[in-house]
Amino acid sequence: MQEVAAARRAGANLEGASAHNRRVVFDLLRLSGPLSRADLARRTGLSSQTVHNIIEDFTAAKLVETGNRVAGRRGQPATPYRIRPGGGYAIGLHLDHHEVRGVVSDLSGTPLRRAKRWLHAGDAATRQATLAELVDELGRDLAAIDATAPGRLLGIGLAMPGPFGIPSPTVAGRPAAWIEAAGDYVADLTARTGLVVTLENDARMAAIGERMAGAARGLENFVQLFIGQGLGAAIVVEGEVIRGAARNAGEIGTLPAAMFGGPPSVDAPDATLEELVSLQAVARHLGLDPDITDLHDRLEGFRKRDEPALAEWIGMAAGRLRTAVYLVETLFDPEAILLGGQFSEPLLARLGAAMEPLLPSLADRPGRTRPRIIIGTAGPWAVAIGAATEPIARTWAPRFQALLNSVV
Repeated sequence: MQEVAAARRAGANLEGASAHNRRVVFDLLRLSGPLSRADLARRTGLSSQTVHNIIEDFTAAKLVETGNRVAGRRGQPATPYRIRPGGGYAIGLHLDHHEVRGVVSDLSGTPLRRAKRWLHAGDAATRQATLAELVDELGRDLAAIDATAPGRLLGIGLAMPGPFGIPSPTVAGRPAAWIEAAGDYVADLTARTGLVVTLENDARMAAIGERMAGAARGLENFVQLFIGQGLGAAIVVEGEVIRGAARNAGEIGTLPAAMFGGPPSVDAPDATLEELVSLQAVARHLGLDPDITDLHDRLEGFRKRDEPALAEWIGMAAGRLRTAVYLVETLFDPEAILLGGQFSEPLLARLGAAMEPLLPSLADRPGRTRPRIIIGTAGPWAVAIGAATEPIARTWAPRFQALLNSVV
């Protein structure tokens, strides 16, 4: 596996590997820029001429810009290069039970504009029309910022709960027939915009965002536990998201809650994990309607008042998540596990603190310096922001499989 990671981070002076080389240089500038051409050549292992050609292409395409010259030990001051935020843009959409949130981000992954729509009807046709309406609004907002920006849109990331491709899907025990129309949403957006539209579940989109511009920057192996309407795990191995045969890898929330310890639920003894640990679950525990428009504000109110009912749910959820962390660490040996979700940052941090002390596992090794649990991006916009980074990552992040394909 170390060889795979090294191949992702290093360039390849091989015929047919130019696309990989461009991705490697771009990714290094994104993570560590500004960097001079000499720095890029040294850190990627590419020849000076290859780096020169790539930077010339990037400059012509307005993907990079120069910074102030930096004096070196000898010779002329070096010119550093950095990603130009306005060099490209992407749209991220998060389609959920009761709302759609959209974000447009620049090439650095910084959100520029946000918009949302409340879904008063749950049918697929309404959702499809609402997605199109939101994309139109974000496109107008982007054009108002930069009239040439629509021509530099890299694509659309569409996130929604899974699982995909199964009849009568449910999320946290709640029927979600609208998920079955996922392919229709993608096809309609593609036809309307002419852009590449990528579908992922909400946990994976959040993880892509964390690696691109969040708490997982620099991590090659991590798992994101994401608490949304359901509970999912996004698995990243050697920098690449693991999707599985049917794009349902990581649906940990569909497992029986009994596997994760704790007393059985009185109301649902056969409950799945996400029926007890999710946004819907905490709402039901507090006697709230999961579909109310001010749910996030109401949850914050419970937290600020330190309501016993919320403390009770946190204790129950933390105990089961503690077991989930143990299982994930044993199966995937990640550098860290990110805990993210649609809760506020203080509430997510409180849940993470309640999970301590974690169960001893293979990850609890001597000399470890990184925390086993890292609190990731929180809040109702986390998934849409992650979805907006997906087209950027798809276009520019190094992919080992792409390198293999180019030299076979």
